[in-house]
Amino acid sequence: MKKLMVIASAAAVLLAGCNLEQNGGTPNGERAVRITISQKDTNTRGVGGKVSNNTPVTFNDGLLLFADANNDITMIVQVTDDDAGFAGSSVGKEKLDGGVWITGVPDVSTQVFFVGNPPTGTKDAAKLGADVADLELTVSSQYDGGGVGKVTLWGGKALGRRTGTGPDGSSAGTSDFEASFDVKAVVTRLEIGAITGIHSTGKSLTYKIEGIFVDKYYDAMKANGTAITTAGSLKENGAAMSMYAPDGNDGKTPALNSSYTAAMSGVVYDWDTTTGLATEAATAPAGGKVWAYNLLAPASSGQTMPKILVRIGDVEVDGTEWPGPHFLTISKFYSDPGTNQIPITALEPGHIYTISNLKFKDTDLSPVPYASSHSAHVTVKMLPWESTEVGYDIN
Repeated sequence: MKKLMVIASAAAVLLAGCNLEQNGGTPNGERAVRITISQKDTNTRGVGGKVSNNTPVTFNDGLLLFADANNDITMIVQVTDDDAGFAGSSVGKEKLDGGVWITGVPDVSTQVFFVGNPPTGTKDAAKLGADVADLELTVSSQYDGGGVGKVTLWGGKALGRRTGTGPDGSSAGTSDFEASFDVKAVVTRLEIGAITGIHSTGKSLTYKIEGIFVDKYYDAMKANGTAITTAGSLKENGAAMSMYAPDGNDGKTPALNSSYTAAMSGVVYDWDTTTGLATEAATAPAGGKVWAYNLLAPASSGQTMPKILVRIGDVEVDGTEWPGPHFLTISKFYSDPGTNQIPITALEPGHIYTISNLKFKDTDLSPVPYASSHSAHVTVKMLPWESTEVGYDIN
């Protein structure tokens, strides 16, 4: 059995980083581990506060998972949201700032992982003997319903031999190791700051934003950021208008299908987002908030890009009413909305893609989803907690 010392500091840096140093000089082959954790804050609400550049992720609790060479978990240390000292299997995160000894780590442990803000299902699956690579997340677990950022963080690395000094200042021994790795958010975020309709020839245009839907999103993935290959993890709703329709006669209750249930409201869609007609002025959530969706972005060369569908009702052009709802479909995103327009073929975890003002014309609307052949681009900020510009297509 080996002894480990965990020390963490909550200094904010650009990326959520975790440096693990396993220091030497401990007696009887015991190990000493030093962990430095830094964090970033974000917001998970469907209609929530805009995430500013360099805002940190809120770190509430977590798990340190030690594993053997086969990825089987050998020891679990729960990091709790308090200042409690180490008590066999848990330690308060406040204690990490000053350092705390953790004893009893099995000799077969060759690597360590950290999962921050683990959802209940992920935490329950993290058991002794379980394969770390089998831990999973669902997209709904990345939304806490209260508008406070609590996205899951992940990081890990194999333990390497320590060449520096141990905790007592002497040279590290043969059983002392170190590792350094980043801890990053596993989700990506889409934000829409406002939606503005403009008539193509300068005539009057009025309309109502009835719903915003994310289509072709991943319902689940591995906690380490890799894709799940089983069928059903990618949700595709297609062009049937019934998939984006209300359930009931009041026009306000959520759409009910396998993707847009009441439980998924604010996670991958918002229904009945406004109560009045818009007249070529920007429509946005009240209180300076944005429409925003935290999505899973599995690392895969074949990752499917999400689509954004906006359902628009009560359309009236120059006094003529258009019957039925109409749809605006955002099908492509670009990392440069200028002359280059480089297509984004995969979303990156920890990045925030922001459309500050989604502008459309009456000619961009279609009575069914995915049917419009019109295209446009706007200025979009992509924030990997630093900004760049992005464009998109409407069709």
